Amino acid sequence: MLIGEFSALAAAMFWSFSTIYFTRGVASHGVMQINIDRLFFSAILICLTLLIAGIVPALSLSQIIFLVLSAIAGIVLGDTFLFKAFDEIGPRVAQLIMSFAPPLAAVLAYFFLEESLGLMGVLGIAITTAGVFLVILEHDENSNKIKIKNKMGVFWAMLGMIGQAVGLILAKKALNQSEVNPLVASAVR
Repeated sequence: MLIGEFSALAAAMFWSFSTIYFTRGVASHGVMQINIDRLFFSAILICLTLLIAGIVPALSLSQIIFLVLSAIAGIVLGDTFLFKAFDEIGPRVAQLIMSFAPPLAAVLAYFFLEESLGLMGVLGIAITTAGVFLVILEHDENSNKIKIKNKMGVFWAMLGMIGQAVGLILAKKALNQSEVNPLVASAVR
């Protein structure tokens, strides 16, 4: 098996496990505590990785500002809302709604970063949108009405998705200024 394919499968597996872990953690410890713990331990691991690898952070003040704003929008607010949605509507629907973050980021990049969105990008957005709607809009077998289990949960997931998309745009703004080591950018965020 190739390294890329193995890495993709491993990432999907860890993503699934983390969703289960965070859903259970939110139920027992609350949204804020789980997010604070996650960010604290992530910061320690990333900083240790930078030290071990001998990577010296080299960023401009503008890049730091955009990365910090990206962290606030995507990691602090976006993930907090996502965890709240996990608690309200469960991880399945919350993650489906969150799958709109990259398409929304592509649209925002078109307007705010002057990036083009080609035919394949538009097709990808259309397929993602159709797939999400097929899963979310489940029909009750005993009724023709569509079941919406928890409107506030959907609202939290939408806010999380918007936070993630805005966070991606702000990070891209920092990365467009000059070459940035991904670990350094992650450490700042």
